Amino acid sequence: MITTEKESELSFDREGWKGWYESQPNEYDYWIENIEGEVPPELKGTLFRNGPGLFDINGQRLHHPFDGDGMVCAIAFDQGRVHFRNRFVRTEGYLKEKKAVKILYRGVFGTQKPGGLWANIFDIKLKNIANTHVVYWGGKLLAMWDAAEHYQLDPKTLETLGKDDPDGIWAKGHFSKTHSRIDLSCDQDGGVPCLVSFTIKLGLLNSKITIHEQAPDGKLRRSYSHTVPGFTLPPGQLFRFTLNLADATVQQQRLSERCCEFPCVHPNHVGRPYRYVYMGVAHNPTGNAPLQAIAKFDVTTGEEQVWSAAPQGFVSEPIFVPHPDAKREDEGWVLTLVYDSSHHRSDVVILDGRDLSHGAIARLHLKHHIPYGLHGSWTSTVF
Repeated sequence: MITTEKESELSFDREGWKGWYESQPNEYDYWIENIEGEVPPELKGTLFRNGPGLFDINGQRLHHPFDGDGMVCAIAFDQGRVHFRNRFVRTEGYLKEKKAVKILYRGVFGTQKPGGLWANIFDIKLKNIANTHVVYWGGKLLAMWDAAEHYQLDPKTLETLGKDDPDGIWAKGHFSKTHSRIDLSCDQDGGVPCLVSFTIKLGLLNSKITIHEQAPDGKLRRSYSHTVPGFTLPPGQLFRFTLNLADATVQQQRLSERCCEFPCVHPNHVGRPYRYVYMGVAHNPTGNAPLQAIAKFDVTTGEEQVWSAAPQGFVSEPIFVPHPDAKREDEGWVLTLVYDSSHHRSDVVILDGRDLSHGAIARLHLKHHIPYGLHGSWTSTVF
């Protein structure tokens, strides 16, 4: 584990951290030339990332970063060369506010349009900001937000093609599709892939969880509902739940006390037995703090490896990409975007999935910063 500071000390500078939450109004399209290390030639495909790109509209600050308009990044790897592109999702609300040069919509996380209480209290119309996840699924690149339908993008240019909701289910806003997972071989459908998402309805005494399975053509295949006692789990730590189908019991175990988010596993092990989990974590082993490190946790031995970008770096969700000739579950690369507050720019960092302590295999310096992001995905297709 790479660590340099005492647990009692902050591992970051607050002013540097704030730079991560500055708007990025520009759209770019270029080959990344400023590279430390060497990009593995076997790493071939496209990393897509989504997150809020604007935290203000003409100087009017949004109340919360999660209310920002979605900006999708595409980072394409091919024979050691890497290309970067980013574009805003041209939702109806984004285009209207860009033309009006002011805030026109309330936000889910507290943003108010001008006019005070009476201009907002009876206005229930929300803007689809398409800012939470992006998935290449069923031959389509889909930008997602929980409260409305998807927007389809051209995977090569990131041009917005329009809304995509073949079954009319996503517009209802009942699905947590932004935290979906792809089952690459669904047993119930003869090995055909399916997109698994969920809904959580919270109550005072119990919570209702509904699992949804969607076909590659966008059709809803199945839904299952389960009721669990309690309101929810304490946030920010790694837990593992073991379900005994024979006696219908559930056991929970906290695997790590370190503050964490964005867990991921080998794509072929989603919904199946796995040994390794990768996640964004705080630099210090205890306490709540921004994510500045990437951790690998072995659920068999309990061993934990940590690569840290502190004190100047802040990490995004890690994505594990298997090596094309892998013989082990952890043989591959971990990709993440890191905000470097010392240069006010972002880096694409490539780590060795077998041993994070070796440090970065390559660090690709962008020409600008990418604001705090949410979720992303990988496809082996080079766009």
